Amino acid sequence: MMFERPETLLDPSHRNVAVRRCTALTLQKLAELMGAPRILTSKTDLPKRFLVSISQLAVDSAPDVRFHARNVLRLLSTHQDFIKIYPEDILCSNNQVSPW
Repeated sequence: MMFERPETLLDPSHRNVAVRRCTALTLQKLAELMGAPRILTSKTDLPKRFLVSISQLAVDSAPDVRFHARNVLRLLSTHQDFIKIYPEDILCSNNQVSPW
């Protein structure tokens, strides 16, 4: 039996709604544990990858996926630099394949 790689299982554009729901819930728990400052001020590519993925999930067709993703965006929006970081990363990543 072939197992999928973890990157594939955390794909916000996965065809299966259960995988997207699990991804949204996992990212929500991660955001709650790490906190907005730690996610958004990371020196790696985490802020961009995280924001692109959570933005894709926030406009998903499944209501529970949108619910978890929007909760994460609400949490991240409390950070003072969110407005500076968010548009820059999301607008630059239009029509690109998911970084996960």
